[in-house]
Amino acid sequence: MSHDLAVRAGWAGHGRDVSWVLSARPSAVPTARRMTAARLSAWGLTDHAEAASLLVADLVGQALQHRAATVRLALGLTDGFVRCEVDNPGARHDHP
Repeated sequence: MSHDLAVRAGWAGHGRDVSWVLSARPSAVPTARRMTAARLSAWGLTDHAEAASLLVADLVGQALQHRAATVRLALGLTDGFVRCEVDNPGARHDHP
């Protein structure tokens, strides 16, 4: 199984940020879910990893519906708060 993946991580001050760029294919959903659970566990937030992974899986799944070539997932931890961003650069949105 092939996963095209790019990773960027950074730690600034008391915040932690990481982002991944995934190929927009169905395998991106379980991959994003696993990466989210692993990252939250690494941050000591294992109790919240399952809920966050489900949220990310849903957001990545929705992003895949817009026919982009890639999906970007970013997670951040600042002062005990987790931020999750999912976008699909260059996605095509059909308008009625």
